[in-house]
Amino acid sequence: MRKSDDVKWIEPAALVCADSFLRTARSFIVDEKIRRELPEGPVGTYGPAFGDLAVCTTNLAFAVEIYLKCLRDQLGLPRARGHDLWERYKALPRRIKNEIERRYERGRTTPSPAYASITFSLSRRPDKPAWQDLSVASMKLEDVLKRSKDVFVSWRYVFEVGNAEDDDSHQLHTFEYLLLFLACVAINAVILRNWYTPQLGADPDTPRPWMVLSDRDFYKVSSSDHWTSATITDQYTGKQYRIRNVDSNHIAEELT
Repeated sequence: MRKSDDVKWIEPAALVCADSFLRTARSFIVDEKIRRELPEGPVGTYGPAFGDLAVCTTNLAFAVEIYLKCLRDQLGLPRARGHDLWERYKALPRRIKNEIERRYERGRTTPSPAYASITFSLSRRPDKPAWQDLSVASMKLEDVLKRSKDVFVSWRYVFEVGNAEDDDSHQLHTFEYLLLFLACVAINAVILRNWYTPQLGADPDTPRPWMVLSDRDFYKVSSSDHWTSATITDQYTGKQYRIRNVDSNHIAEELT
């Protein structure tokens, strides 16, 4: 069985997929479809909107997961297996968390007409469930990710209900879509997308590596000004390279 660490991600492709997952979820959130098409009442009356909600939930949770895994790659942290959002987030360096949370709080404290969450229950019992009042719950990013840590797993088969005769529990499913959306946008904003593929050494047929550069280093090698050499650091590996600009062909030499 192949382990997750044995798999090499093509990060630009992973990010493109995450962007698409986010766009799919955003269409359901920003357009207020949740408020308009999922009013309070029996789940059985929702029709196609219930399927749209499940698609929105799983796509948004998967986007957060991929963004976090890509960010961990860039920071040299193990990508780790599984879908637990809190586990992916909690090991990030404090400086990165501070930047993410600053952006998240800026979005969270901006007035929005959208509701923050939706909860529904599936059960064989005739009585109503004990609803949790999320209006008094902490909206800090870390607490939101703890509560939403298994959203992708629990919502993939959200239509299932226990079939054991003695299973009469209420299965509550909550989707804090507005806060999770703001978290997704904030995490995405700190991911570096400065891709760079110079030629390694003198052989032009040598496979070119994928490097990701800081904004400062990326400016050095993408400037329209005439330049002959620059020193850069690959954020993936921490290795330094001297780049020579030879007739607009960028040739990299690893520094030891």
